[in-house]
Amino acid sequence: MKLPITPAISGGSGTNRQITLAPARIRSRNRVPLKHGWGFWRDRAGSVAIEFGLVLPIFAMLIFGLAEVSLIQFAASSLQGASTEAARQIRTGSVQLSGDPLGEFQRIFCEEVFAFASCNGDVAFNVETFGSFQAVSIQALRNPDGTLKTTNFAPGGPGAIMIVQSAYQWDILTPMLGLFLGDGGGSTRLIASTAVFRNEPYGTN
Repeated sequence: MKLPITPAISGGSGTNRQITLAPARIRSRNRVPLKHGWGFWRDRAGSVAIEFGLVLPIFAMLIFGLAEVSLIQFAASSLQGASTEAARQIRTGSVQLSGDPLGEFQRIFCEEVFAFASCNGDVAFNVETFGSFQAVSIQALRNPDGTLKTTNFAPGGPGAIMIVQSAYQWDILTPMLGLFLGDGGGSTRLIASTAVFRNEPYGTN
């Protein structure tokens, strides 16, 4: 590529001035100034939206996880309250003296857990009588395949030593929360309650 010649006038005045021919500088149109290239990489426009998009899933998972942990604690507290109330009615003989002991027990129990579960297979229980406190044993209320099972219902008579167990299986919905709260790192958590007591001598003088 030939460079164009631009005249440079110097010295003297009038007809004595000298004209010097020098090549002119040409800036290539294809060349991008260096400062413009750095400006492209330093441009922060839209970075907030990108960063928010990266953080949002983690933040949402954290919020949902905290909410679900709170619900699990609420369910555990409700199940404990239901077991305590049902056990008290057995201890005082109210369940045994009713026309339908099993139905009365389920009615009392289900009134306390209606907020998060129904008694149609969602809750399992075990009510047993033992000869002494040393002989009391806790039964598994979950089958090997993960389903719940109701084992026994024997409320016992006056002065009997009793155990009342109840269980509810919570399905964990928040992703990855099962790694920390799930049974065996799975997607379910067994919520259980147990009460051991001696029946009062109801019905005796």
